[in-house]
Amino acid sequence: MPASQGLGARVCRKEDRRLLTGRSRYVADITLPGMLHLAILRSPHAHARLRRLDTTAAQALEGVRAVFTAETLPVPLRPIPPRLGIRPGIEAFLQYPLAREVVRYMGEPVAVVVARNRALAEDALERIAVAYEPLPAITDVAQAMQPGAVPLHPAAPRNLATHIVEQVGDVEAAVAQADLVVRERFTTNRHAGVPLETRGLVAHYDPGTELLTVWGVTKVPHFNRRVLADLLEMPEHRIRFVEPDVGGGFGVRGEFYPEDFLVPCLARLLQAPVQWIEDRREHLQATNHSRQQTHEALLALRRDGTILALQDRVYVDIGAYVRTHGFIVPALTAAMLPGPYRIPNYRCDAYAVLTNKTPIGTYRSPGRYEANFVRERLLDLAAARLGMDPAALRFKNLLTPKELPYDVGTTTLETPTVYDSGDYPEALRQALARIDYAGFRAQQASWRRQGIYRGIGIGCYVEKTGLGPFEGARVQVDASGKVVVWTGATHLGQGLETMLAQVCAEVLPVDLDEVTVYHGDTSHVPYGVGSFASRSTVMAGSATYLAAQKVREKILTLVAHHLEAAVDDLELVAGRVQVRGAPARSLTLRQVAQLAMPQHTLPRGLEPGLEATAYFHADHMTYANGVAVVTVEVDPETCTARLLRCVVACDLGRAVNPLTVEGQVAGGAAQGIGGALYEELVYDAQGQLLTASFMDYLLPSAMEVPHVETVILETPTPLNPLGVKGVGEGGIAGMGGAVANAIADALAPFGVQVRSLPLHPDALFRLLQEAKSPAETKPT
Repeated sequence: MPASQGLGARVCRKEDRRLLTGRSRYVADITLPGMLHLAILRSPHAHARLRRLDTTAAQALEGVRAVFTAETLPVPLRPIPPRLGIRPGIEAFLQYPLAREVVRYMGEPVAVVVARNRALAEDALERIAVAYEPLPAITDVAQAMQPGAVPLHPAAPRNLATHIVEQVGDVEAAVAQADLVVRERFTTNRHAGVPLETRGLVAHYDPGTELLTVWGVTKVPHFNRRVLADLLEMPEHRIRFVEPDVGGGFGVRGEFYPEDFLVPCLARLLQAPVQWIEDRREHLQATNHSRQQTHEALLALRRDGTILALQDRVYVDIGAYVRTHGFIVPALTAAMLPGPYRIPNYRCDAYAVLTNKTPIGTYRSPGRYEANFVRERLLDLAAARLGMDPAALRFKNLLTPKELPYDVGTTTLETPTVYDSGDYPEALRQALARIDYAGFRAQQASWRRQGIYRGIGIGCYVEKTGLGPFEGARVQVDASGKVVVWTGATHLGQGLETMLAQVCAEVLPVDLDEVTVYHGDTSHVPYGVGSFASRSTVMAGSATYLAAQKVREKILTLVAHHLEAAVDDLELVAGRVQVRGAPARSLTLRQVAQLAMPQHTLPRGLEPGLEATAYFHADHMTYANGVAVVTVEVDPETCTARLLRCVVACDLGRAVNPLTVEGQVAGGAAQGIGGALYEELVYDAQGQLLTASFMDYLLPSAMEVPHVETVILETPTPLNPLGVKGVGEGGIAGMGGAVANAIADALAPFGVQVRSLPLHPDALFRLLQEAKSPAETKPT
């Protein structure tokens, strides 16, 4: 095995071979004999009472197998439980698979049709007669919390689902001592993950074995299986979830939505395979939204730039129901707002407010993307008022390596927020050096005299990664000498197979092509947590490492017995076990695997086979950190912003594969740029989604996203055997703040202050109209 294929090697991804040659298999590619197709009637109203539902005409259409509503479905309907972010009283706001009596957002499932094909099912939807009694729609948090506003749920008279408080020190006393207090109101835009592939499911029930198999479930199949078993009142072992290839996850895919109940429920009920594939309009209406927040923030500082206090009141528009992630988004915003800085006094009041919109969930760096935007804008505003360079203000307040581990004093995902390791100032130094910050500043005045408005923006961040409580892996060297890994983690495009193969190659020196990784099948691994929260490398990688170590020890013990050599005298080299200094005395892994078979005499206490299972447990998360720095040019006449350069420095503990790291960072950066400049889910006053297709919901293309320059820093964490931290959200976390700061910097001569995202041409036009005339004009 080439030495370059283990940890730290820059190797191409194993999974790309099938993905790039068209040999991958997505859920829409799964076809079973006699398969039926499901379509969902969704509410056209944001808020209405269901007065009458008549499915007679739809049921009479030839080729339609069944039509069901909440009242006619012959299976008890129960609310769908959230996976995370559970707080007292949450059950009052949970969503049912089908609407009962009242619909609360445009796109809420009202009825379901199963037919011979999808076109026929959609035709049948048009024959369902529904009498809606429209009710007043609540479309923003201020309206929702006004006295006399229509309550969306009886348990929340003021449409407040929960109030979360994080507090450290004494903010009021610190503000009283401050030389400067910056107070601002910020808003972030509602948008979502919009993966290339929309959601989909195929379910098949075998009445002979009473086995229900579901394809298309990704991210957290073991959790979803437990939920489905409870909702269907089935034994969990009679449900099998299988993950096909997927076209992106980003937090929105793989959670338990209404469709995750309806499709397998109807497959079992009708005893026929059922497929549902979401179209893009459905996706934008029904899949979790995220990001929409309003902040009333305050930053208090000394005259020399020392931060004394940070305070925020954040109102999170959570939509019509609480689902999938509970209150985790407002909780993460409140917990992570302090970021990588030394802030002795802090308070955040986070309010989760119900509105008549699609419910929210997580989207890559949930809650932190928004918090980082707010905090990083506050820092730039403070720097301007203090007459300091924005980078200098950050250097003054960034935590140093000597201060780590550092207890922020907040709670993240029910664990104390304790930053374990890192060099935050060094990350900023390297990012600024890569983009030539000093050189840019030196030329900025000259550009402005020429009427060229360029700016540079910084966005620092800390990112929680490696969420526990555990992940498992089983490693085996089979009879052919090949290595097999089974894991409870799932593949969402992040390079899971390659990463785990590299971990194995580090411990059992074999070529990556000799390692096969199986994932996302609940019949292979009895217990698993899944892939989310930048946890796969930390948790599944560590579990695989521990299991591979056990197999290695077994190999050495067996070979030592066979060759009559000491274990300490043996070494594994390129798929062989040999006596150190006497390579002729060696066995291949295939030969060792044969020796481990039951027909051979094994050393006492050694079980047959070269196989081991390990679970890695984590009580505390690891915290990655980094910096996004971008340069931008703004044309004040066309009100367009063009990104010139984009640098992301990220400390991920230890890079398993730098090539994959760069891909993860580039993808995250592109999504962060999209959220900062283009993407927005817009509703009108009646709660109608106005951006329900890609004609209106604008995504960045390769033309708008510059080459993302990645700077990798490695400060190993002591919290896992690999020393790794997650990197899946590092590219996006600081991007909103960096882009906003760059545009504000570019338009500083106009007196423009950026307080909202996105900064599309319409928003820039309004900002320029509101601002004063340029302080510097073009030369004559």
